Formats: sequence, C-alpha cells, structure tokens
Amino acid sequence: MRYIISSLLLVLMTSGASHAQDAPSSADEFNTRGLARHVKGDLDGAIADLTRAIELNPQLADAYLNRGNAYARKGEVEKAVSDYDKAIEIDPKNAKAFYNRGRARDYKGETDAALADYNRAIEINSQYAAAYNNRALARKGKDDMEGALSDLTKVLELDPQDARAYYNRGLVRDEKGDLEGAIADYNKAIELNPKDAEAFNNRGLSRDDKGEHAGAVDDFSKAIELNPQLADAYGNRGLALLSLGKTADAERDFEKCFKLDSSLKPYYEEEANKIKQARAAETKKQ
Repeated sequence: MRYIISSLLLVLMTSGASHAQDAPSSADEFNTRGLARHVKGDLDGAIADLTRAIELNPQLADAYLNRGNAYARKGEVEKAVSDYDKAIEIDPKNAKAFYNRGRARDYKGETDAALADYNRAIEINSQYAAAYNNRALARKGKDDMEGALSDLTKVLELDPQDARAYYNRGLVRDEKGDLEGAIADYNKAIELNPKDAEAFNNRGLSRDDKGEHAGAVDDFSKAIELNPQLADAYGNRGLALLSLGKTADAERDFEKCFKLDSSLKPYYEEEANKIKQARAAETKKQ
C-alpha cells in the first residue's frame, strides 16, 4: 500500500490591509479579516466577511479566491470552483486561482481539467513549485510516469529542501521499478523530515521488493513507532516477517492491522497467501 502527499489545497491571498480589522469598512479590510478568520478555523465567519468584501468591490479577485478556499475547506467544492471561475474571469493571470481550481477539480476526479489548470498556472508562473508537484500527481494518476518524474525533479530544482517532493518522486520511481532511485529519494525525504511515518513505510516497501526483508521490518517498525495508528505499516511488516519465516509475529501484525482497518483484510490475506505458496514451493524444491 502506498501513500501520496500532495500540496496544500488552499493558497490564501491578501489584498491591501496588512492586519485584520476589528471593525472593517472597506473591501480590502473585510478580505483581510476573512483570511484571519479562515486561519483560526472560523470558516462561516470567513465566508461572511469575504462575501461582504465582494459586495463592496465585485472586482476584487482575491476575495473570490479566498472565499473559494473557505468553501473548499468546508467540502463545498462546487461553490469553491464557482468562486475560482470568477477570480479567473476578473484576473486571467492569477496563477493561484488556476492552481486552486485544479486542486478542486482533482478532488472531484476531473483529472484532465485539473491538468489543464495546473498547466495554465505554470504558464503564468514558471517557478510555481506547488503546481508542478500537483501536476506530477495528476500525471501519475494517468500513468504518465515520465511526466510525473520530470515535474517532481523540477520541484526539487526550485526547492531542494522539499521533503514532500522527494517522497512523491520516490513513489513514482518505485512504480517505474527503479527501487534504488526510490530508496534514495525516501532517504532524502526522511533526512529532511525524520518524523514522516509514511516515508519509512514506503522505504520499507521498496526494500521488501528488493528482497531486503530485515531492513524492511526495521522501516515498518519505525513507521509504527512514529504513528501507531498506521494500519498499513502493521500489514506490511507482517508480510516482511512472513517472508523471513516468522509466522507467529506476522500473524500478530495482521491482527493489529485488521483491528485498525478491517477493509485491508482482503488485500493482506491475498498477499500473505502468495508468500506462503512461494515459500512452500521453495521448500519442495529443496
């Protein structure tokens, strides 16, 4: 099982005032207070302020963008897309509006439309690392692994300290069969973010695929230490332990995995049976 880390959905925009106002009167001031309320988690208050900003200045693209973000965070994706549409209509060179609309479309499963938005965001701002990252993930979803790899490499040219991009490139390299490259990227992701349980989990998967079962067990154990609720790490450690012949330990991990997430049971039972059959075949040969 693999995990994907994507960029943040929301890119908030300020316009004019630099501090939230207790009693705003202008569109810019309502926009700024709306942002402050959003950051504090008061999404309804944010939407109310941003709506007032739009009433005062219907041409304030940033207010539509920010209200779209608040709607997106509430899960009201259609309203979010409508606001992003309006922001783009007012400001056709607003890269952040294209980026956020792309994320919303991605969430809706509209991959081609999302790709078009990421493409436009990158045309407007060729240094937009988050847009390259999310385009990579969309490309990966369409099995364009070379395109995804190219985008993630570009992200790392723009920001060599982006642990998320190393993680995602490791994911792509693993799926391309480049296990050494995947492990190298996961190593870097872990170096930059040593608390990333999922990076340890994924490095463990690549090591397990290489036949390095003991090293894989170490990685899955570290993932569990960092996040004891990560069900897949228990299931993956169970498979690695089974490959090492440690059946009792493996069964304990499977039990814990299924207790945390029963939907994983069919997958891990099938994979476990494959390992048992392979080991039985090897035993027969001897």
